Amino acid sequence: AVKEVQLLINCDRVVIYRFASNMSGDIVAESVKLGWTKSWRQNIVDTCFQDQSAARYKQGETLAIDDIYEYGLSPCHLKLLEEFQVKAHIVCPLLLSPDPSDQSSKLWGLLIAHQCNDTRHWKSDEIELLDKLSVQLAIAIQQAELLNNLQRELEIRKQAENSLKEKAIELEWSNRELLKIT
Repeated sequence: AVKEVQLLINCDRVVIYRFASNMSGDIVAESVKLGWTKSWRQNIVDTCFQDQSAARYKQGETLAIDDIYEYGLSPCHLKLLEEFQVKAHIVCPLLLSPDPSDQSSKLWGLLIAHQCNDTRHWKSDEIELLDKLSVQLAIAIQQAELLNNLQRELEIRKQAENSLKEKAIELEWSNRELLKIT
């Protein structure tokens, strides 16, 4: 998905960032043009993000910044973007559908497109495309998580079933031994 998005909008890097429970996170997928810093599998702790931007993405907002130096980002956020040579970017939330017991969507992560070689005026159709793709990616992620949960539950049930069978066999042998004694 990240490779196709990168080719489609012709940007320097596209990543999928997954949040941990403390709002730090990992780059779990990346497509980057040659010559730019790779971020794949890096753990990123951005306390500025945690304090300032997380609420925006939890509400489903997409953010497009044409020039990171003109947007008014905090110094710590600028420093993080500079580490990855970012000059402009689009950030789309990956929101998982709410649990029936929970009314708010879960912010799983972000789909991010970076422009590194120069600033960039993001076109409205590029922003809209990434926004729609982020919804589709979130659906795919949620389905994958549900499948993993079902597979784990099935494995637990199989283990419990095998344990019950073993106990039944042990009881049957114990009963036979008791009958022999009496």
